Order: sequence, then C-alpha cells, then structure tokens
Amino acid sequence: MSVAETIKAISNVFQKSVFYHRTWFESDKNVKLSSISKVLKRTEMDSKILSINLYRKDF
Repeated sequence: MSVAETIKAISNVFQKSVFYHRTWFESDKNVKLSSISKVLKRTEMDSKILSINLYRKDF
C-alpha cells in the first residue's frame, strides 16, 4: 500500500464519517448532548480502528 493510497483511505473514512454525522444531526433537530457525545466517541473509535489497521499493513 503506497503513501498516496493510505492518505486516500484515511480521507475516505473521515468523509464518510462526517457525511454520516451530518445527516444524523439534520434528521433529528432535537439532539440531546448525551447523543452528541456518543457520536463524538464513535468518531474517535473509528479513527483509532483506522490507525490500528494502517499500522498492521505492510507499506
């Protein structure tokens, strides 16, 4: 996996996660703070999983 492919993979994951969260917020205008923190934790988990997966791959 080249550096360019890695960068593209990272940007794809974050674009998808931003799109998902944006539609989630728009679909429910009465979002509670606890729900927002859950979403933020979920994004943090996604980024940790991504970094672990990238670390395991042979460049």
